[in-house]
Amino acid sequence: MADGDLHREPQQARADWRDRPVVICDPSAATRRLTASLLRWAGAERVIATETPEEALSAIAPAASPLVVADWRTGDRTGLALAAMLRRSELAGRSAPILVLTDRARAADVETARDTGVSGFVVRPVSRLDLTDRLSTLARQPAPWVETAGYAGPDRRRRRTEDLPGPWKRGADVESGLTTPLAAAQAQAEDMALRMIRRGDPIAARVGRSLKQYLTAAPQLDAEAEEVIRLHRSALARLQGLHEADAELRLELVSGLETIVSRRAAA
Repeated sequence: MADGDLHREPQQARADWRDRPVVICDPSAATRRLTASLLRWAGAERVIATETPEEALSAIAPAASPLVVADWRTGDRTGLALAAMLRRSELAGRSAPILVLTDRARAADVETARDTGVSGFVVRPVSRLDLTDRLSTLARQPAPWVETAGYAGPDRRRRRTEDLPGPWKRGADVESGLTTPLAAAQAQAEDMALRMIRRGDPIAARVGRSLKQYLTAAPQLDAEAEEVIRLHRSALARLQGLHEADAELRLELVSGLETIVSRRAAA
């Protein structure tokens, strides 16, 4: 294999993830059943529940355009183990999107999973909305496929520039000393609110204002601030997925976010 990146087209985007087979990999029978129930309740036509990465690979092999939902566990029976095995395999579905369910929210864990070839995350406790929003995004907007001498999987660079907040988007300015990580994050939060106002969505603009208010009071961009940033970006993604929903439902989501942030700021 060549040393440089070899980009291939991702699996063909299909608008509705419910039309695609969904393979679950989870060593816990209880959470495996819960995930399967959430998927079926959301309208998934074919759900295949497996216990180990090996069983999951067997289920993925004959499937057409599968999606994978895997649990993050310790030891060998993990979503990361499945991701590594699938990405290194010769299966036709080796580029299938892999969504990991986890209670880990540290930036280091995110980077570890992405370096293994994971496509996305949902942090527990998992709601039906969390799960369906992420699967819908992965089905509609599959990342380009990349292969190098040491990595095969979704394009990590695209997600790092698009999914991460201000300090990472404006990394060059931070590194050159033109701004600080915290100031860059504050500017990104303000920009988030302005973009939603321009789009005529004042409810979504409240997400940006909430984040700006929190970061303005924060002494530094530490792990807690990064987690709050992720909460806001997740809320914004949910709101955009609910753009045609009743305003009361969208307001409830934003009010819940603001309550959580207020409690954290007061702690």
